[in-house]
Amino acid sequence: MAKKYCVLIGDIVRSRDIEKRKSFQKDFVNLLSKINKKFSSQILSEFTVTLGDEFQGVLRSPADSYEIMAELSELFYPIEVRFGFGWETITTEIKKKAIGMDGPAFHLARQAIDQAKDSGKLIVYLTRSREKDLALNALTLAILEIKKALTKRQRLAVALYKKHGTQAVAAKAMKVDRTTLAKMLKAAQLENLLELEDAVKTLCGLFWPHK
Repeated sequence: MAKKYCVLIGDIVRSRDIEKRKSFQKDFVNLLSKINKKFSSQILSEFTVTLGDEFQGVLRSPADSYEIMAELSELFYPIEVRFGFGWETITTEIKKKAIGMDGPAFHLARQAIDQAKDSGKLIVYLTRSREKDLALNALTLAILEIKKALTKRQRLAVALYKKHGTQAVAAKAMKVDRTTLAKMLKAAQLENLLELEDAVKTLCGLFWPHK
């Protein structure tokens, strides 16, 4: 059986509305470099800018897909990024950078990004398995609906809590008292958010266990 690969295509939402385009393009490349470095052990072909405001990469395992998409979303925030996930074969030689390659995995990822654009979603998984697609797309949609409702301060509170792991340290980093932080995290539906994200990561690990 031919080996399958995970291709992620990212697309900057409403990129034409971004001010200081030249500065953004430089930041764009730098952010991708940061991801390539941080997740070097999980990335097979490095994320590369392709069509101006699009980029793509090939992962060693789909199990890491949500973690990497979530990290990219946080780095680009407040600019939104749309993602298409494809899981299939690649018919050309695997290259260090994800450009100049082709195959069903890229075609599925392109189809997924097109579906995301048409539906207004920010993440679409396409795996040729209806059950996997239904589960992962429903969970990621629920996650994104929670994140969409967050204020900037709530989003910062969640990010600091995830980074530091305790409310006490996160509150200190945010320069608020612990009670205030706890109220922000509750309003941000932190428990629901963490549970949904854990569910996505767990399912990805079950569907595509690391070898």
